[in-house]
Amino acid sequence: MMVSSYCLSCNDFTEEELSSHPIHVGDIKADIKIDDPNFKPCDHKIHQHYNFKSTYRGEKPAIIAHFSEKLNSGILKKENGYISIRFLVNCKGETGRYRVKGMDFDYKVKKFDQPTVKQLLSLTKKLDGWPAFENFNYYQNITFKIVNSQIEEILT
Repeated sequence: MMVSSYCLSCNDFTEEELSSHPIHVGDIKADIKIDDPNFKPCDHKIHQHYNFKSTYRGEKPAIIAHFSEKLNSGILKKENGYISIRFLVNCKGETGRYRVKGMDFDYKVKKFDQPTVKQLLSLTKKLDGWPAFENFNYYQNITFKIVNSQIEEILT
């Protein structure tokens, strides 16, 4: 039996096709409709969160305390699944380009109630202890696991 294989290389794509894709999966391009125009990444490389370890000031306990103290849990009505918030931290420790994705427990796209999303996004934007790295910007993720209308876990 003869098995054939097909191999794609960058030579198989036009320059226009290549330029329409981000350099890394998950890169966040600026969107003037939703992003703060005052947020500017530094003119350095943007690292993915898995390329290094960034530690929030006070580490994960500080993040958990922030949400425990400030979250109005009454807004989590009949919610189950994951809400992930991904954002960029620039070389000054400032944050921007927030993107939110909801998923059910089977990792299928899920639309969550807007008050839930707005509150989690607002509280995430108020976290101000991300470290600054002089030579680069980086992406950060926070994922909320919601079970029976309660935040069961915060993953960073």
